[in-house]
Amino acid sequence: MLQKMKKLVSMFLAMSVLITTMAIVDTKAVQAEEEDLQPVINEVTNLIAENDHDYVKLTWNHVPSQGLYDEVFDIYVSNKPDGEFKLVEKSYAGQVYYDEPKRGITHYYKVVVHGQDYYDNDYYSDGVVSDGIKVSLIFGVINGTKSIKGKGIEIEIAMNDEANEYNIYRSDSRNGTYAMIATRVVALSEITKSYIKYIDQTALIGKQYYYMVAPVAREGDVVEEGAVSDPVAGKLIYAVTKISSTFSKKPRINTIKWNRTSDANGYKIYCSKKNKKNYKLIKTIKGNKTCKYTHRKLTNGVAYNYKVVAYKNTYYGRIEGNAVNHKKYCDYYTYKDESYSSKRKRILGKKGKWYKSDKKARKHMKTVIVKVWDKQGGKWFSRRFYLQVNKALAPSVKKCFKEIYKARARVPIHEMGCYSWRGKGSTSEHCLGAAMDINSYENYMIDGGKVLAGGFWKPKKNKYSIPLKCKMVTILRKYGFERGFWGDRKDYMHFSYFGG
Repeated sequence: MLQKMKKLVSMFLAMSVLITTMAIVDTKAVQAEEEDLQPVINEVTNLIAENDHDYVKLTWNHVPSQGLYDEVFDIYVSNKPDGEFKLVEKSYAGQVYYDEPKRGITHYYKVVVHGQDYYDNDYYSDGVVSDGIKVSLIFGVINGTKSIKGKGIEIEIAMNDEANEYNIYRSDSRNGTYAMIATRVVALSEITKSYIKYIDQTALIGKQYYYMVAPVAREGDVVEEGAVSDPVAGKLIYAVTKISSTFSKKPRINTIKWNRTSDANGYKIYCSKKNKKNYKLIKTIKGNKTCKYTHRKLTNGVAYNYKVVAYKNTYYGRIEGNAVNHKKYCDYYTYKDESYSSKRKRILGKKGKWYKSDKKARKHMKTVIVKVWDKQGGKWFSRRFYLQVNKALAPSVKKCFKEIYKARARVPIHEMGCYSWRGKGSTSEHCLGAAMDINSYENYMIDGGKVLAGGFWKPKKNKYSIPLKCKMVTILRKYGFERGFWGDRKDYMHFSYFGG
């Protein structure tokens, strides 16, 4: 019996060892299987960053990771390849991402794959970094340059919304070597919403320079420069001389005066008759005391364009300033096609006020003696008329009738008048002493078929009726006196300065 009991115990022990051994073997198998199913996270491949208009387009390839779900692409950016990367986006949708970075700065993008297993454990791949990519700044633009005496050359830079500041370069020639003369141009400049003004205070007077500007982007300690502008010329002008006044106080001359330039060694005077072109030097004045010049032997009624240029002798040679064009008619006498503003100024002065009474009007009148021809019984003889005319027209009236008297083709005159006060509020030029009536009875005024003044107009039958075309009419028109024709109303006796 005891022997049987020992045998049963031995068999029990053997079975227990076998079961334990089998359990250990099964556990190791499960562990081995679990180790074989450990998630493997795949990093992205073929990461490419490229420009797409104003954006950066990021693309990559990725093979789904084993044993993970809800994979996300974490996108980071930095302005240095080995710098601190900042998370900017978590992309769930796919393998394309668009970014709008700060222009002008090179950026680097890193993509990290992030996933979770079935137990919500997080897994991260190694980050893959792109090559550097930059959305270029809009190139610089210089609106223009301006010389500012005593300060320098002012450079106006068009504002660029993406730029933090600007660098300015200068050269002595358009295609020469450009050196930076100013950096971080913003704080010390005049700024508006559309432009920045910077003054080059190192420019030498009279020397030609060329300028270019480059926008600069700044992000942290990273600074990058955009494309430079086209070159723009600039010159610091010695002085700008302006003509202060002009006048013609004698026939065939213009006198011009200009503002003195304190340190000038002299002035050059130029003149042109062809609309500010083909200027010719007409006088060089040495010294700084004389600021007036009289131009002689001119043609009345012709416009002359003048420029006065100041010059200064320096160690480097003579430098010259700029000038402002000034147009001046030789207008001692009145002339054909004289502008209305010129006529009004001549008669009524700068204020242009109409005379209010006969008494005030007479203060502006002058009596002139004109010699004319008359004819009686086939014989020509001289007459003298004492005309009251506006003082400003007296020289022109005398000159005009002198030419009429000397002309071969004579027109007889037996009666004429000029100044006549027609009452307050009247717009008649006779109130100004600016209109003449000649042979009034034989040269009527009509409106349609109705006679308003005078008797008739028969130039082919009556010697005192003035033809439409004759030497006298031509000479009167030469000096700006037009016949009184206004549509259906025609005043054959009337010749007026304003044409009315």
